[in-house]
Amino acid sequence: MERISAFASANYLSQLIGKTQARINEGQTQLASEKVSQDYAGIAGDTRRLLSAENARTMATRFQQNNTLMKVDLGAADLAVQSIDTTAREFRAALIEQGNSQPLDAAQVATLQASAFRALGEMQNALNTKVDGRYLFAGGSTTTRPVDLGLSNLEDFQTRYDGRANAYPESRDASLASFSLAPGGNWLSFEADAAAPSRIRVSAATAEVEAIAAGTRITIGGTPASGYDGSFVVRSVGQDAQGTYIEVEEERFYDEAAAAGTLSVANGAQLTPAATGTLTFDGTANTVTAATADAFAGIAVGSLFTVSGTGSNDGVFEVAANNGTAISIVAHTLPDSAGTAVAGTLAAEGYYAGDTIGRVHAADTERTLDMSLNGADPAFEKALRAMAMIAEGAPGTTGDLALHPERIAKAIDLLNSAIDPAAAPVAGEKTGNLAAVQMDIGFQQVVVDESMNRQQDLIASLETQIGSIENVDPYETITRLLDDSRALEASYQAVSRIRQLSLVNYL
Repeated sequence: MERISAFASANYLSQLIGKTQARINEGQTQLASEKVSQDYAGIAGDTRRLLSAENARTMATRFQQNNTLMKVDLGAADLAVQSIDTTAREFRAALIEQGNSQPLDAAQVATLQASAFRALGEMQNALNTKVDGRYLFAGGSTTTRPVDLGLSNLEDFQTRYDGRANAYPESRDASLASFSLAPGGNWLSFEADAAAPSRIRVSAATAEVEAIAAGTRITIGGTPASGYDGSFVVRSVGQDAQGTYIEVEEERFYDEAAAAGTLSVANGAQLTPAATGTLTFDGTANTVTAATADAFAGIAVGSLFTVSGTGSNDGVFEVAANNGTAISIVAHTLPDSAGTAVAGTLAAEGYYAGDTIGRVHAADTERTLDMSLNGADPAFEKALRAMAMIAEGAPGTTGDLALHPERIAKAIDLLNSAIDPAAAPVAGEKTGNLAAVQMDIGFQQVVVDESMNRQQDLIASLETQIGSIENVDPYETITRLLDDSRALEASYQAVSRIRQLSLVNYL
């Protein structure tokens, strides 16, 4: 007769029951987590495929997140450019309407200049658009406020840009010029010439000076006792036997004898050579003297007059004194340092403080976008310059817009070039217009949207693939768990029954 139970058989039964219990525990974990395994060891055969799919999903998700941020930036930039386009078109319409009537009266000038100043403010605000702490039109300097036109009020703007000796820069290079030269030592000397434009002569930093564009508004500072400090517009930069020099624009007369010119005064009267005789201009005293005595009687001190028909003294001037035969004018001139060099600085401050470093955005693994748009774009610069040319020059001064109608025609040409792709090119100006800018932004928005759609589809596909590898079938798991539970219950019942048996049962 065989033995009913032994220590070895009892251990073996316990091991089998333990395995069943382990399967139940594993099934419960799978059902609770919905995962085949809690580590890669449990899916060793599919680990490589799973890791590859998870990495691809992570990359696509990051692209999706970056594209979402870029979509916000592009949307904000598009709204800013739309605002600029609307502002430029409305100002151009007003300029064309008012500019058709010549000469302009005081009310028209006031209306145009107020409109120009408002338009400048709106453009400045749009170009300083900031999203998530980053300026969109500052190039790579995303923390730098890109545009500052000094727009506290129209009067201050006109004080800075008087439309005459301190006119707003009339070229792109001049309006963007930004530098500060302070090499130290006595390196600046000033040469006033009664018969020619005055010069600033430099003995240091010559390479930087030679790069200064004509039309740049420079500020001289730090000279002894501020005797030579001031702001001037560069007429030209050149070299002669004595070295490098800067010629500046001034409000003054040049020596000219026996000139046959005409003086037009504020009330519309014209003093022709028949009334004045020949005119003599003194570039040192800044006077004009008529050959006919008392020819200038009645021209009031403080009034304005225009000189035309002379060799080099045409322009608008303000009367400082008048004895009837000779008029002295309010002059803005460069002093003469009598050949002595002095210490000082030369500086220029353009309206754009950002840089031209473009941002590169990777829309996906195959497509990148060059985000090179910034506040120095030709379309923006031309529109800003056109508005500033109208806003500068206070009424009743030598830079009064009514006395310089040529600025209106120039501003209209610049606005046309800045707005319309079909506009005739303006000589010396860079191509570029707001329509092209909007088209570029629209194209970038399309690329980002398409990339986001592809990434969304890819993420969905990868999620399905990952789920097929690591997720359990809940119905199959429940069925297996129930089978194992019944088997475990039966095993415990059998063991319990066997343990109740002994030899006594057979005696």
